[in-house]
Amino acid sequence: TMECDYTVKRDEGKEWKHGGIIEDEDGQKRRSGMRLAATVYIADINDVNVKDVAERTLTQIFPMADQNWLFAQRGRHWRVDDTVDEEGDGAQSTKKQQWVDKGRTRFKFGDDLEDCNIRATKGMCESDEDETRKKCLKSCNIYIEDGPASTKKLSLEEAGGDEAMYQVCTQNRTAVETCRNYQDDTNVVSNFVVPKKKLEAGEMFPMIWRDNGSQTTPYAFQVGLPPELTTELLNYCDELGMIDLFRDFVGEHPIESLPTGQGPNGEFVTLADGNRWYAQRPEAKWMSNMHWIGPADEETHEEYIKVLAKGNLDVVLDGIGKYLGLDSLVAY
Repeated sequence: TMECDYTVKRDEGKEWKHGGIIEDEDGQKRRSGMRLAATVYIADINDVNVKDVAERTLTQIFPMADQNWLFAQRGRHWRVDDTVDEEGDGAQSTKKQQWVDKGRTRFKFGDDLEDCNIRATKGMCESDEDETRKKCLKSCNIYIEDGPASTKKLSLEEAGGDEAMYQVCTQNRTAVETCRNYQDDTNVVSNFVVPKKKLEAGEMFPMIWRDNGSQTTPYAFQVGLPPELTTELLNYCDELGMIDLFRDFVGEHPIESLPTGQGPNGEFVTLADGNRWYAQRPEAKWMSNMHWIGPADEETHEEYIKVLAKGNLDVVLDGIGKYLGLDSLVAY
């Protein structure tokens, strides 16, 4: 906020001067003083007041009067549980915990108009504030989107002479960008980049086209798995007789493939654990004898979840959640 220089006399009917070159009564020109003030809104945001606070205070170009964005900021910079009581020398004092700003919580946003990408290339995100800017939040880059910000294939010069190098840059909700280089394992036959160095458990890597280094889609990733997860799942399948069951399905006793348009066919089976499972096969149009199986009830589902936990799936969930800036995840 820039305030008036009240040391300058204002003639009746003329505007207040906020600074600049002022002419005195004797005709001498001088630069006036100017006072600057910073305006900071502070609010306790909750689901009851967020709409009213957004409409009354968010009057700038940014933040917009968007209650979803404002609600995602709630409690970000101070919470009552941010303080801890410390005892020493017979006295108790309150101390602020070390605080790291992790940004707002995640909220959904996107483009409400079909031609938002075209409007953005035409510069309408700034020339059309009333519609394009408000309805093309994604294409206009109004809000930060967690995850990969850019990917590219590096030239030999950029990669310091190393071949098949790709750069992945990610961004978090406080607009901090981190870039990392990966070398492609060209011995693997694929259209996509396969990191030569094995991904750590929970490490995320976007699906990238090998030929040009562009990201295939914002929502497809490779993720490193803990080796014990594969071991636990194989042991579980073996103990339940699931491996023998599938040898039978893809061998002499497959599930019948239904005609195109009727969907996958399936049958209930009871495995060695006594739980009920449901095995399925795709319809005829797919021309495949692939089969898959899943829990048929909640009891079986809970047993399966315990195996995933034993295999340290939580490391994978932690990696996914942190990489994408999520608030919570569930496996099922």
